[in-house]
Amino acid sequence: MNVDSVSMNGKMETLSLEIQVENNLNVCLLLVSFLNKGNTIT
Repeated sequence: MNVDSVSMNGKMETLSLEIQVENNLNVCLLLVSFLNKGNTIT
């Protein structure tokens, strides 16, 4: 029982980390596209 709960917690932590990385990548892509638009305007 204890081992199962620990492995489940580990899976949840890695999953949340993956979600954070995805969000960071999306933000970076938005910033890059925004900067590119600004560069093309100027």
